[in-house]
Amino acid sequence: MARNCFTRWCGRDEFEIDHFLDKYVVDLEQKTCTCGMFQLNGYPCCHACAAIATKRVQIDEYVDVCYKKSTYLRVYAEMIHAVPGAKDYVQTGYEPLKPPKIKTKRGRPKKLRRRGPNEMQTTSTRKGLTHTCTKCLGKGHNKRNCTNEPHPKSKFYKGITHEEILVEGSQIPPASQEHELQSEATRGTKVEQTSVGSSAATHPTSTPPFFQEIGYQGPRNDALMGGRSRGSGGNTSRNKTPSISQVLERIKRGPRKGHGGHEQCGCNFV
Repeated sequence: MARNCFTRWCGRDEFEIDHFLDKYVVDLEQKTCTCGMFQLNGYPCCHACAAIATKRVQIDEYVDVCYKKSTYLRVYAEMIHAVPGAKDYVQTGYEPLKPPKIKTKRGRPKKLRRRGPNEMQTTSTRKGLTHTCTKCLGKGHNKRNCTNEPHPKSKFYKGITHEEILVEGSQIPPASQEHELQSEATRGTKVEQTSVGSSAATHPTSTPPFFQEIGYQGPRNDALMGGRSRGSGGNTSRNKTPSISQVLERIKRGPRKGHGGHEQCGCNFV
């Protein structure tokens, strides 16, 4: 620190010290400096060291007496008596000292330390900030009360699924409606029951649609689940339920040749 000080001799033992942008006055005779560290510590500060180096004298002459070896030896020259343990303490008739009673104040106790007037006061990190929604990337709200659609750059954006593309292109009912149709069939709702023989009698010129294989089976429709269906003639046959992909493909192709539509065939598909 003394290397960054520029000294200017004023006369006798007084010096003016330029330390960066500040100026200090050092008096070696009085052992004082305007920074106050020379008087407080008892040994020269960096400004006084620069003045001592300019004067070319020993720095030991300006150190206080308490830091010298002779003073240390003089303090411990006498004998220091030993101190007994706590069991050997002399018992007195006075009441033993107790810690002061702490009275709990009303209200919530403070967790933050009370800062002094010279300490920097902390500020809230959320004060003056604007919330950003992680769903729509909008300002002024969060995802809890957001009613907007997810932004494409948001982590909540899932994109367009393959089923939504098929629904938009061919107006196919979404998978949720197909699931409702299948659930209604499995609950025991009556579905148009036609066998191969009866369909040939009622529709001799039309090809039976794929829904003619569905039968009614009480609370559980085994025909939809791939089980046996009880026909009107008592014949049992193994019927397989078409998969969702097959249903979508057949709807996309439209009615077959000779099939007059769902109204004429009597199937239960809307």
